Amino acid sequence: MPDARPRRWQKVEVIGQVLREVLHGHGLDRSGRPDALRKAWLDAVGRDVGGQTRVTGLRHGVLVVEVESAVLRQELALYRREAILLCLRGVLEEGTIRDIQFRAGKF
Repeated sequence: MPDARPRRWQKVEVIGQVLREVLHGHGLDRSGRPDALRKAWLDAVGRDVGGQTRVTGLRHGVLVVEVESAVLRQELALYRREAILLCLRGVLEEGTIRDIQFRAGKF
């Protein structure tokens, strides 16, 4: 049986599906997920580093973190990235995080 709705309303379902896919790609499709990411981050790096960093999002599997100082940003990117990734992957769902991007930020 063909859909009795006007053609313009049929497009709304398509847009809704696209919106779900976009939200999923940005890690915003599950309630509480941003808080879970922040908690996992703080557990992985500890209070000292956690106080100088801020999780700003998850984009296509890349966790985006703002870092207060250039020195700390370099340390995290060059020396601690792999250990942090292992810790995060152990806590979060499989496939949630594939990398971390560190950016300069002001707090």
